[in-house]
Amino acid sequence: NTEEGTAVALKDCVNQGGTKEFVYGSFPPAGTRLFKKNNTSNYPDMASTLNDVDGYKWTWETAGSEDGTVKANDNNNYTCFYAAANYKPGVDTQNIGKWYLPAMGEFKQLIVCYGTPTITMINKYNVELKFDYINLINKAFTDAGGDAISVSGQGYWTSSEVVFSGGGWASNQTPILYYDTIRKKYFVDQYNARHNNTCYIRPFIHF
Repeated sequence: NTEEGTAVALKDCVNQGGTKEFVYGSFPPAGTRLFKKNNTSNYPDMASTLNDVDGYKWTWETAGSEDGTVKANDNNNYTCFYAAANYKPGVDTQNIGKWYLPAMGEFKQLIVCYGTPTITMINKYNVELKFDYINLINKAFTDAGGDAISVSGQGYWTSSEVVFSGGGWASNQTPILYYDTIRKKYFVDQYNARHNNTCYIRPFIHF
């Protein structure tokens, strides 16, 4: 009761169609931010995003938005941010903060709670996190009635942003955390360009 903290939603967001797949934002002309730099601070490679713990800022604060808007309120340009911000846990959540799309470093903080991953930078586009406690972290969620977080699938959207050198739409990417069930490792990479990829969303919240 005397300490602040961060909590992770027990379940993934579900879209209006009843599935878990979300796009980053609507296609142009509605989603005009798909090919732009969207955060006021960016990273030069995927490994650097593991230091980013400002998911709330990128989701809710105008100071974190390149175009001066609150991404949490814009379902066209920032669909994944909007979905995280409007997560409905099904229980009373009074006297705590707002749900937000976590930064990559906040996903790392979750993993570190259960053990220390071995982090290997493959190249600027890909980072490997070898982690030996997959069943333990999944059990923490499923025992509480939630969704496992280390499963094969689309991966998880984050609110971090990488701006690679060279310019153009391909240089502005959102790192995705996904788990490879064959190799038993997490990977942080762009997976695919943000404009034609779907991923899961697991909101975080401060209390």
